[in-house]
Amino acid sequence: MRQRILLAALIVVLAGCAEQQALIDDFARPKPIPAGSSVDCTQLTPDTDLHGCDLSGKDLAEINLFNANLAGANLTGAKLKNADLRFANLEGANLTDADAHGANLHGASLKGAILFRADIHSADMHGADLTGADVRAAFMSRTLLFNATLDNADLTGAWMEGVNLYQASLKNAILRNCYLRNAFLSGADISGADSSGSILEYAVMPDGSVHP
Repeated sequence: MRQRILLAALIVVLAGCAEQQALIDDFARPKPIPAGSSVDCTQLTPDTDLHGCDLSGKDLAEINLFNANLAGANLTGAKLKNADLRFANLEGANLTDADAHGANLHGASLKGAILFRADIHSADMHGADLTGADVRAAFMSRTLLFNATLDNADLTGAWMEGVNLYQASLKNAILRNCYLRNAFLSGADISGADSSGSILEYAVMPDGSVHP
C-alpha cells in the first residue's frame, strides 16, 4: 500500500515538474545588469544595481527585486519572506541567518553565496545556480530546487525534508548529516557527492527507487 501511495505521489510530482519546465522554456531570461560605479542602496526596485550594498537586518518582505544586481551584498539577518528575487544576481552575497522562506529565486545566481543558517523553506529556487555556495545548517524544507545547480555546494547539516531536487546537479556537493526525509532526487546528478550521516528515509533516489 505504501509503495502505491509513493508511486502516485511520484507521478503527480513529475507532472508538476513537466509543467514548470514548460514555463521555464517560455520565460525569457533577462539580461544581467552591469555593475556601475555609483550605486544607490536605497533604490530597492526591480532591475536595479545594488551590488555590494549593506542591507543587513532590513525588512524586505515581499519586495520586488526581480533581476536586481545584488552581487556581494550584505543581507545578513535580512527579512526576505515572499520576496521576488527571480533572476537576481546574488553571487557572493551574504545571507547568513536571513529569512527568505517562500521567496521566489527562480533562475537566480547564488554562486559562492553564503546562506549559513538561512531560512529558505518553501522557497522557489528552481533553475537557480548555487555552485560553491555555503548552505550549511540552512532550513530548506519543501524548497523547490529542481533543475538547480548545486555543484561543490556545502549543505552540511541542512534540513531538507521534502525538498524537490528533480534533475538538479549536485556534483561533488557536501551533503553530510542532512535531513532528507521524503526528498525527491529523481534524475539528480549526485556524482562525487558526500551524503554520509544523512537521513534519507522514504527519499526518492536519482534512479527512481525509494530509500527504505
